[in-house]
Amino acid sequence: MDDVLAKHELYSMMIQQLQADGYGTVAQQLKVQSGDVSLNAGPSSQLFDRYKDEIRQKPIITKAYGPGLNLEAPVPPAELQVEFVQKASLSQSSPCQSFAFSNDGSLFAVGLSSGKIIVYSTEQVAFQAELVSGTTAIVATFSENSAAISDLAFHPTLPVLAAASHDKTIRIFKLDGAGVGQAVRTIEEACSVNSISFHPSGYFLAVACEHVTPRLYNTETWQCYRPPSFEDEHSGPIVKLAFSSDGSQLISCCRAGSVKLWSAVSLRCLKTFSSLFGSTPITFVQFSSNDQYVLVSSLAGKLILLDLDKGHAVASYQSDDTQTVTCPAVFGANDDVIIWTNDQGSVVVWNTRLEQQANVDSSHATPLSALCYSSSRRVLLSAGTDRTVRCWVHPGSNVVKTQVAQAAVEVKTEAQESTAAEPGVDGVQAEVEAEEVGTNPSANANTVEQDAASSTEANGQSTQDGAMDVKVE
Repeated sequence: MDDVLAKHELYSMMIQQLQADGYGTVAQQLKVQSGDVSLNAGPSSQLFDRYKDEIRQKPIITKAYGPGLNLEAPVPPAELQVEFVQKASLSQSSPCQSFAFSNDGSLFAVGLSSGKIIVYSTEQVAFQAELVSGTTAIVATFSENSAAISDLAFHPTLPVLAAASHDKTIRIFKLDGAGVGQAVRTIEEACSVNSISFHPSGYFLAVACEHVTPRLYNTETWQCYRPPSFEDEHSGPIVKLAFSSDGSQLISCCRAGSVKLWSAVSLRCLKTFSSLFGSTPITFVQFSSNDQYVLVSSLAGKLILLDLDKGHAVASYQSDDTQTVTCPAVFGANDDVIIWTNDQGSVVVWNTRLEQQANVDSSHATPLSALCYSSSRRVLLSAGTDRTVRCWVHPGSNVVKTQVAQAAVEVKTEAQESTAAEPGVDGVQAEVEAEEVGTNPSANANTVEQDAASSTEANGQSTQDGAMDVKVE
């Protein structure tokens, strides 16, 4: 089919779809403007049906780390024993503000307060017997941002890294092996960008700015959408958001102390958890691997575990030496443990079920600023205001030695999943090959209901002990 016939068929289906949706006037205007009087204007949903069929054929890469946390499951009394072995200490030119692992854990990105981004090979940092130079493990560096990197996110299927910054931008970088590169797209926001999260399909990017409303970008068109109801807005600026592993829900938290659960299809608020820590700001939220629980961090030096089905907190974590902790906590080891810190800058491991500290590893000389854990590679990253990034691994293949786990759970990594099915995303693929383009989302923000249809279907290795100190310029 040549281009003329293809466009004729496309315009015909557009007119038919507009008629079917009740936009007869718009359909007639399109017919007139096209100048093609032969276009069929009869109502039909053929265009929408084709679009749905195409979306269904694109699989979503989801995480599969085992059954995940279930506090209702009967378990015998157990003593959790978790051991982390420090394998590398990477000195940075400025303090680290954020981390991100790729879906398969093969890469991790470090975002610095200076605006610099460094991408490392996890294999070379964590699993090599010797690390001669920090530069040998560096995959790419990006230095376009003029302010601190607040958040990082790897695309789930493509070699693409998104970076949020306090310079009011979101930059999209292509990891093409060039070592040093520039952003292929820059999105300019009206205020600082605090958090970003890719939908598991890769077709959407959720964004939290220094504002009360989350945004959702279509990564094929870079059209921006917002919730349809102003009543669903947070009462303070959003500091963190994240998609669930199946892509159906979105969790967010704000400085006013509330957490909201959203439908990722309509961007309507499903639940609001208010005053979890009084008026103390909330700094971080994270879904458990089975999406049943949400771990909430605050500036109160206390953690809360929310049960989304019950609609309230079911566990809390606090000790005498976590009064001034600002670093968020993260899940680890199939959610059996929570990895946090204390006032002294040590890495602290908590038993999720027993709400007790299981282990403490002294590491940084100053308080921690960021933590990140890869469940697929079983690697932990920690960063302090001492300008170091430390890499930790488990001493053997068993992450947790405990009687709580009644049976061994086979862990399937995203690398295995992507081998079975690795979809392409035409829109983002085109963008990473395009030149840098600036956009202003405030000029084209629409309610997400206009795009609800398109998002409905989008749904250890043993190592030798010993730390290595490497300076990265």
